[in-house]
Amino acid sequence: MVRCKWLIILLCVSGLCSAQLPEQQLFSAWLKQDMTVWSEQLNAQEWSSLSADQRNTYLTYEYGYVAAAIDAKQADAQRLLDTLVVHIQAQRSALPTGIPEAYLSACAAYQGRLHKIELPAQGIRSRKYAHEALEIAPDNPVVLNMNGCVDFYAPEFFGGDKKRALGYFQKAKQNYEQQGDTLNNWQYASNNMQLVMCLDKVGRTQEAIELAQKLLIKDPDFTFIRDTYLPQMLNR
Repeated sequence: MVRCKWLIILLCVSGLCSAQLPEQQLFSAWLKQDMTVWSEQLNAQEWSSLSADQRNTYLTYEYGYVAAAIDAKQADAQRLLDTLVVHIQAQRSALPTGIPEAYLSACAAYQGRLHKIELPAQGIRSRKYAHEALEIAPDNPVVLNMNGCVDFYAPEFFGGDKKRALGYFQKAKQNYEQQGDTLNNWQYASNNMQLVMCLDKVGRTQEAIELAQKLLIKDPDFTFIRDTYLPQMLNR
């Protein structure tokens, strides 16, 4: 009987441990663009068995992974996106204010990237969700960064504005840092990456170079900055 009790305790502890996503490992993998680590960790989780807080954390990585899956043209990208939308809707009431709309903005953009014929309509949906998120959570850095992405990637004739995007990216960075939410945070790192690119695109390339160099001092394995974008700027 004693052995049974200890077995139950061990199983419970094991279950709790397996539900914890290793943030440092996932962040390191993101920097190195090794999304197989993300796939393995997300697949190891059972959505139905996660607590509300654990689901919120899971979604933080799930929506980032789906973007990578689409970029990599994975065969299951549409299924992954559909599942993400289901998870967002199921978790809507438990997510911080503005985050469901920000995630749905990303999902609309993802859908447009998957099916180019849908891009104009999905771009409008993405902007609508992003603006809704901004109205209700104007200081949330995830929301600010999402609005920056909408303005940065949309063509001007669809309402895109890189100078306005720059303001969103800068405010998002500031708010992440004021909140102390920067350690092992792939979204903060992504925000900095977007800021580097936006500074470059609006003609402030020297500032972009300086920020990129600062990012590499902090995270030398930031491969996109180190191996791709910074060399491109320096070689112009």
